[in-house]
Parts: sequence; structure tokens; C-alpha cells
Amino acid sequence: MGIEHDWTLLPAVVVRSAGFPWELVLSLAHPRAAGAAAAVVRLERRALGLLAGAPGARTGGHRERDGRLPGGLRGRLRTLRPLPAGTPGPDGWVAAWNEVTGLLEEARLTLAGLASSDAALARTAVAGLMGDERFLDALVCDEPALYRDLRRGAKGGRTRRQLAARLQRLAASCETTGCYGPIGYGTVEPGAAGGYTWKGHRELTRRVAYPAARVTEALQQRLLADPGLVAGLVPRRTTWTGEAHDGAAFAAHCDGRRTLAEIAEETGTGMERASAALAVAVRRGLLTHDLCPPATVCDPLSWLRDRLAAKGLRPGRLSAVKGFRRALASGADVCECGLTADPSPDGRATTRPWGAPASGGRGATGGRRPVGGDAGCSADGPVSGVRGAAGSAGGRGADAAGAVDSVDGAGADAGGEGAGARGVRGRGFVVPADVPVQRERVLIGGRPGGEPPPARRVEEISELLGQYPAASPDVKLAVQRRIETLTGAGRRDERPVVHEAAAGTLRVTAGGGLAADLRGRVPRVLDLLAEEAELTRTRTNRLVAGRLGAGTFELAEALRATGDLRIDHSDRLSRRIAALVRDEPAGVRSLDLAGLLDEPVPPAVPVLCSADVMVAAASLEAYEEGVTPLILDRLHDSVLLTPWAAQFHEDGAACLAGRDAEIRRALSGCTVLNVISHRSGGAPPTELPGPVLELGGATADPGRRRIGLDELYVHSDGRRAILYAKGTKEPLLLHNGEHDTALHTALALPRIRLPRLGDLPRVPRLTWDNVVISRRRWQVGRASFEALGLADDDRGLLVAAARLRQVHDLPAAFYARSGRDREPFYVDTRSPALLEGLARLASATDRVTMTEVLPGPDECWLRDGDQRFAAELRCVYLRPAGDASNGHAGHARSTAFTGSPADTSTGSPAGVPADPPNGRASQAAGGARSRSAHPYPWPGADG
Repeated sequence: MGIEHDWTLLPAVVVRSAGFPWELVLSLAHPRAAGAAAAVVRLERRALGLLAGAPGARTGGHRERDGRLPGGLRGRLRTLRPLPAGTPGPDGWVAAWNEVTGLLEEARLTLAGLASSDAALARTAVAGLMGDERFLDALVCDEPALYRDLRRGAKGGRTRRQLAARLQRLAASCETTGCYGPIGYGTVEPGAAGGYTWKGHRELTRRVAYPAARVTEALQQRLLADPGLVAGLVPRRTTWTGEAHDGAAFAAHCDGRRTLAEIAEETGTGMERASAALAVAVRRGLLTHDLCPPATVCDPLSWLRDRLAAKGLRPGRLSAVKGFRRALASGADVCECGLTADPSPDGRATTRPWGAPASGGRGATGGRRPVGGDAGCSADGPVSGVRGAAGSAGGRGADAAGAVDSVDGAGADAGGEGAGARGVRGRGFVVPADVPVQRERVLIGGRPGGEPPPARRVEEISELLGQYPAASPDVKLAVQRRIETLTGAGRRDERPVVHEAAAGTLRVTAGGGLAADLRGRVPRVLDLLAEEAELTRTRTNRLVAGRLGAGTFELAEALRATGDLRIDHSDRLSRRIAALVRDEPAGVRSLDLAGLLDEPVPPAVPVLCSADVMVAAASLEAYEEGVTPLILDRLHDSVLLTPWAAQFHEDGAACLAGRDAEIRRALSGCTVLNVISHRSGGAPPTELPGPVLELGGATADPGRRRIGLDELYVHSDGRRAILYAKGTKEPLLLHNGEHDTALHTALALPRIRLPRLGDLPRVPRLTWDNVVISRRRWQVGRASFEALGLADDDRGLLVAAARLRQVHDLPAAFYARSGRDREPFYVDTRSPALLEGLARLASATDRVTMTEVLPGPDECWLRDGDQRFAAELRCVYLRPAGDASNGHAGHARSTAFTGSPADTSTGSPAGVPADPPNGRASQAAGGARSRSAHPYPWPGADG
């Protein structure tokens, strides 16, 4: 097919690996007891076979009394136990029954003994983990609530299940959201030999800590509520660039050049109303300002700290983490909220608010006292009561009370008449005399006298995060609580407030046969999936156009009209694969699709995607082209070689520059509009070359061409919908945005994904030559897992798992997931703790999908001594739009954007719709009748 010439594989590869070895989760297994449980199930099956064929056996209920067995014998038959001598019946059958059930009795006794000894070994392994600071470090970073429970000595089934769930995630998944999943890099070099260099999983070259998105949001709320800062903010419009409606007209005055104080003075609005309007508009995504970090920066807190320093608002020296260390080293009790115990004269422990002097004019004593039940934690207090505590006045006594209200002299006393915009240094403005000082407002009121200013909060959090990666687990837990206290973010479902990223020493060379398969065979599979993604786009586009009718519509109007539409996913490939699977004989383990499917049609528009690829081989050097399994673990409809992913790369700037050059080449002839969404996770959204639509998030590039939501409109002829921007004649395609809606799919680049075969109970391994498209899969109903939920001990769990495996022909280990789970759950049927997690997962869904573990522990090429690690290569593939030179769909590019031959609704030439008249959308009769809520923020969303 020549596909290797159509697709471009970027040479730079991000290598994601597990931070802990497979041996970690394997230590939870009870291998000998599981073997004994399997023997019990086999003997049970033999006994049941004998019972079913028993001559004249009556074990039922209401039967004739003639020939009925005594109750004791019926009980032995029901429980599969030997019958006593002299039991009536054929001698041969009774002897066979007693032989099998006798062996079964012995197997049950053996299982009981082995379960106890294996459980002791598993407990010893877990106890060893409790002394491994690296494991505790990973635990407190990802699951602080579980870490806290373990430190308090929590035991029981719930703790065991939670710990097992965390262990399987640490060892069986390639995540990089914490220090346990380091980021490595590699290159695809066809002429080189494959291999890797690695200093081991414990060696990290760099670790950095970032605040969770809700921490940044909480700091922004405090900035907008601080009168000493809000007046000097320079707001600008984001999502909505033109005239706003429904009370948001204030946004029209925000041009990105004037401060809020200047806008309030020129418009006569007044600072109070202007500040309230700014807070509302920022919350709705209509405005941003010069102290609001862009969504695409890697470290929003450092960005904010630097901007505050540029305004002259950087506070003096802090030593946050040193204070924590001194507190813990001195024996002072650090509360989870970040406060320390301050002994009162009556001997009870109390806590001190910000700036309050300690007892006797000094910090808390070194004596360790428990925090009393009546001790309250100030919402804004630091870790006080400790000499030199973090960001506090600890050790300075009463002198600190006056120091906390000034930030290097850059603000007046928050409780005095100078609060507000007056006295703020570094800004060339003065609040008019007729603007009153707003000290009593709830939303944007002045700070209480003892409350630290936002700049000091930012500085303290920055210093805490700077020392966070090297801190001990106990200190990290205290830092997390301190950050929650400083921001007011609070605990939300015990989610961590700090994310870590770490640079490992792994460097991979994908050469030889591996490079050949990555550049040749993987693109053949991607072409099949790209065609399916293009069919989904065109079908959904037709659905949207049919809802809109003929005409030209503002994008906001189209969003409202199509909000209830669902994506019309193409199922042509899935139906063809399902038919091939059904034609295969029962029990087939693998199905090669090469040569069984029609040649795919190239998409009419470019395709950008990232593939997570796993190699199932004992070593990269042993890789054989076309033979060694190469698994497509996941596909992403975006380019994930981002500044976040490349932040530790030795030549990250050049790597990203090469990426952008290849993207521009692939997008040649198309204009892609990047949708910058609100940052909700640890990693920032993707931003590719081209104009941007700031839809909840802001771009970090001030020179980037920005297009507002109100500048976009959709031209429809009732059969095809095309996106345009006012003042231009070039069609646009959306990219990114994470909006899984019909309109976004219809107007975006094809969103590639793996085939879904939801209606098949069993699917063999699907391959294209050696490229694994889908692992073996089983779907099992909830009723099959009820025995796991009813088991009352480890023996019951192991026997129930052995029965489950025998009935459904399952492997010893698999990944399980329900329809609601984003991440699969690794299950080793030899581990009672993991089986408890499986039972809990199955109880909350109608059916469970299970997939084979490929590559398994024995097929992992990444090894550190005798320890084995899961690893994957994140590869970026780019494909330009299809054209006639490939011999497929010769009119593809010409029909990708063109409109109908004639469209009288706008009076514009065919295929080039005019701008909406008077800035409003026009439509033909009958179009865009439906109205429903849409996912994008716009001024009329509440109307």
C-alpha cells in the first residue's frame, strides 16, 4: 500500500515505564495455595460428574419415601464428602465416589495449610514495604489518605484492598504522574542496533513538584479578592472577543492594556463593581488577566511567582520546608492542617493564628504534646509554634505580628485606610479619590489584619514545592495539608494537591527490526483506524448539518442547536472484524487480519495521533521484525510530544521545533484551530502550531493569533457543515479541547481510536502480522463474580477464582475494567487481596471486561538485575490529507471543505460563504430549531 510513505513517525520518542518492578505486585500472590485451590476445583468437577451419573441417586427434596437416602447421606453427597461403608448402591460407583471425594478432602486440608503459610509470606512482604521509604514516598504522593491510615496502624479488609490496588497500579501501569513513573526518552534509528542504557529504577536525575489545578484556582480567587492587587490587574478578553451580552458588557472594556483601576475610572463603574464584574467574567471564562497563568505552561505557580516579582510584590525570605524539618526533628507536633501544637498555660495544646505570638514570646517548646481535641486550625495560619516554621513568624515572637501585613513594603496595612489599590508599588496608577476603599466586601474585601497576602502565600507554596521532592513522606503529608490551608482548596475526595514529575536515566534506541515495524507495519494499522475516524467525522458532520439546515450560523448558535446530538461513530470496521471473529472456530486464540480487510481510503483531512506501543520480548536486542509481538496499548487523537513531556529532554527545544516543523508539513493546505481548554489535571493541554481559541484556558504565546468564539461561524447546506472565522475565507478544523461532543467531532480533525467490539463475549487476539491491535478479551456478567463477594476468607476467594477461571477459560492474570473505569485493574487470581478488588469492581457494574496481560512479567525487556519493569514507547504519527496520487478517493481534498454548488441563504459563491450579515448568523427556514445546553462557556449560556 505504500503507507510507510504517507505517515511520518517523529524520531523522538517518550519512554514511559513503571517506577516499581513486577515483583512488587507478585509478592501478593499465594502461588501454592492457588495451585491447591485449582486441584480442589478439578476434583469437585470430577465428583459432580459422578454425582450426575449416579444410578438412582436421590438427593432432592420431596420424593417418595421408598428408596430415599437418609438425610446424613444426602448431606454428604451435597457437600461432596465420602460415603460411609455399607452405603447402598452399586459397589463400583460408591468406590469411585469415595476415591474422588477422599482426594478432595485431602486437597481441602492441603489448601488450608498452604493458604496460611502463603498468607504469612504475603504479610511479610507487605511489612517490608512499610519500611521502604521509596514506596511510602510514592504512596503519599498519589494516595495521601491511605498513607495516613497506614501510618496510624490501620488494618483490615478495606486497607488490604486499597493497598493491593495501589501496588498493582505502581507495578503494572506505565504512568508518569508521580515520582514512581519516571520519564525517559528514545529515538527511532532504522540503521542502528536496538537497545537501551539505564542506571536503574532508583536513579533519578531530576524531580519537580507542581500544584494541582485546584490550588492554582484557589490562589486566583484570593488574588481577585485582594484589593491591593485587583486594582492593578490588566484584564483581557479570551473566549468572547466582541460585544458581550447578558450583563457581561464589562468585558468589552478589557483590552489587555489598561488596568482595572483605569477601566473603572474611565467608565465610571467604580472599583467595587468593576472588581466584582472581573471576578464573575474570569470564573465564566470570558476574561483573563496578567496574573492568571496560561493553561499551557508547565509550572503555573512559578509563572505566577515571577509575575508577582515583576510587579514588585515578592515577599522577603522564607524557609518553609526547613521549618517543617525543624518542627519534626524537634518533636513538635505538626497537625495535618499545617499548624503545630502550642502549649497553653494550663498545659493544653492549642494552635496559633497567623502572626500571633507564641506563649512566652517565643515558638513552641520542644516537648512533644498531642494536639487537644479542642484545638482549632486557623484557615489561613501557617505552621506556627515552631522555631523557624514555614512562612510563619515562628521564632520572632510578637515582632512578627507587624511584619506579615507588608510584602517588601509593597502594600499598606490590610486593616487600615491604605487597603485597596493605594500604596501598591510597581504600578503606574492611582485610584481616583472618589473610589471608596472596599474593606467590607465579601467577594473582594480586604484581608483580615492577620491574614497573609496572596504574594506571601504564593512564595511560601513555591518554596514548599521546591523542597517537596526531597522531603520525607511525613513532611510531604504536612506540606500537602499546609498548601491546602494556604489556598483554602480543602480536601476533595482525598485527591493530592501536589503532582510530581521525574526524569529517569532510561535512554532507548529503537533500531533494526523494531524501527522497521514502527515505520512500516504500525502505519498499516493506523490507516485502517484513520479511515474509521474519518467516517465518524463525516457521518457526524452530516448529522450536524442536517440539524442546522441550510444557512450560516454563529458557532455559539450551532452549539446550542446541536447540544443534544450524539457522535455518530462509524462501526464498519468493528462489524467486519466481528464477522471474522464469529467465523473462527471456538477457542481460537489469535486472528491475523492482514489480507482479510479491504484497502482503506485515506482521510480527506490530516490525521495527528500518538500511539503507546509495548514490545513483548525479553530484550530489545532479541526483537525480530514481523515476528515479535508489538502491542498498540493505547491511541490518542493528539500529539503528546509536548513541552510537559519534553521538559527533561537534553535537547527539548530542538525536539519541539522539529515536531512543529513536521506538523506544519502534515497540515499543509489546512488551518487547524487549537482549542485551549481549562486545565483540569496535572499536565497542561496541548498547543500546536496555528491560531487558538481560548475556551476556558489561555495560551502562553502572546504572539499567537487568537480567534474568539463570537468570530466563528458554521456554514451549512443541510448536508455538510464547515467552520469559518469572520474576515477569512479559509475553512478551519478544530483540534484538541477534550470536548467529546457531536459538533466538535464534526468540525475537528479525525479522532482516531482503537476498534470497539462490545457485543462479543470473547475476542481472540487481533493482529496485523505481529502488530497486536487488540489483546484477547472476555466479557463476563456480574452474576459470575458473586461467589467472590460471598467468600469469607482467603481459601474461599482462591477457590471461587479457580472456578471462575475454569468456567470462562481465563488466564491466571488479566486486566479487568468496567464501563466507568478509565484505567484497567490488574488481577492476579492467585492473590486474595486483588480478588477482593475484583469482587468490588464487579459488584458495581453489569459486566466486567477482562483482557490478557501482554506483555506479562516474563516478556518485559526493561530489567534492573533480576527485577522486571513494564515500559512503553509513546510514538507520534502524522499523516497529511489524502490525495489522488495515492489512487484512493481522488476527490478527497476537494470535498473536504467545499460547500454545496449553490447556497441562496447567504448569497455567497459556492463553497465560500459570506460573513454573517451584521455580525449575526442567518439561516434557512426550518434550521437550528433545537435548543439545549452546550459544553462551551459563552455569554448567553445562562439565557
